[in-house]
Amino acid sequence: DADRQRIQLDFQQRFTDKQREVVGPLFTRAQLAIASVSAARNLSIVVDKRIIIYGGVDITKDVEGLFLSSQAINPPTATPPPSEIGFVDQTALDALPKVKAANDQMAQFQQTEKAIYDPQLAAAQQSKDAAKVQSVYQQYQKAIDDKQQSLLTPLVQATKNATADVARKKNLILVVDRADVLAGGTDITTDVQNELSK
Repeated sequence: DADRQRIQLDFQQRFTDKQREVVGPLFTRAQLAIASVSAARNLSIVVDKRIIIYGGVDITKDVEGLFLSSQAINPPTATPPPSEIGFVDQTALDALPKVKAANDQMAQFQQTEKAIYDPQLAAAQQSKDAAKVQSVYQQYQKAIDDKQQSLLTPLVQATKNATADVARKKNLILVVDRADVLAGGTDITTDVQNELSK
């Protein structure tokens, strides 16, 4: 087992190193291409196309063309113009002590409820009573939903309220998740964290 674990860790490290060696320069070139096209078009933010329902300027072809060209891509010299679109890093908000405590408490509750309902579910499945299986599953799901409602929903609402307050103060017309931002935008994560910590 120790050898297997050592070999697995060694393989994982070598795989990660190779991935960084092969993909790293491509990722950097893609980021530079996005930033360069964004600067040339004077765009204040670039977001993932998958979150757009309507509007915006699609720069995909321009970025692809620059990325695939043989020319070197230099970082843009100008910073993006101020953006009316903000973003929040949800992973940073999830790391706040009260949010982390609530998520940990929810995970513990789910584990406890699973230990209670699993034997009931197994017995119902063994008896081949479909109605009983459905009933046990619904009871379990209701317990989880009720706990989420009481524990997590107030935090979600507080986060939305804090984000809305910061957005209004900064005159932002829209706030998206950091994961969807490719370049530019106004980072309001710290401001939202401060509001939530009050």
